[in-house]
Amino acid sequence: MKLVVAPYGLNGYPKYLINFGSVIGFTCMEEAFSPPRDYDLSMFEENQLSAYEYLDSPWIKSYECGIDVLPGVGRLRHYLIFGGDNNVEVVSRTAPTVEVVKGETILSSQSEI
Repeated sequence: MKLVVAPYGLNGYPKYLINFGSVIGFTCMEEAFSPPRDYDLSMFEENQLSAYEYLDSPWIKSYECGIDVLPGVGRLRHYLIFGGDNNVEVVSRTAPTVEVVKGETILSSQSEI
């Protein structure tokens, strides 16, 4: 799964292409109306954080019982990315890679069914 992060708005650059590789679970919710979570969003806003690895995540605890059959290699990780309009959460067994996009770029997607 890949995620485009545009901290300077849709028309601003640089943007960042975050590749999470194999993803076990994710959410993407509009921040103003998303349901309450088990973390305090104001904690992140006060520290001006926009990306966070949720080390004590209850999601990780719930997935640990099936870790042997989950895709990927390594420990489970839960990432939070807070945007101006959307908040994204990703559970993966791989650390994401980040690619800087400095100008218009065409993205293509392939999937196997």
